[in-house]
Amino acid sequence: MLMLKNLSFDNVPYVLSSLGEYCRITRIQSGFRQIDVANETGCSQQNVSFFERGENNNAILLLWYIKHGLLDVLKKWGEL
Repeated sequence: MLMLKNLSFDNVPYVLSSLGEYCRITRIQSGFRQIDVANETGCSQQNVSFFERGENNNAILLLWYIKHGLLDVLKKWGEL
């Protein structure tokens, strides 16, 4: 679990991986495919996939997920 309430940057790969997983949940619950996110953001589908696996930290993609309900998902899972 990400535990944003006690967020620490001591383990950035874990933070990015956890955030990516919540973004994946957000995308699926919103009915989008990775290619849809890619088309809307101008990123490649591979970049979206990397982001959801915590392998990059793309601010444009993060904003897309926030727009499409990431904060609601985080609240549901007790992260906010």
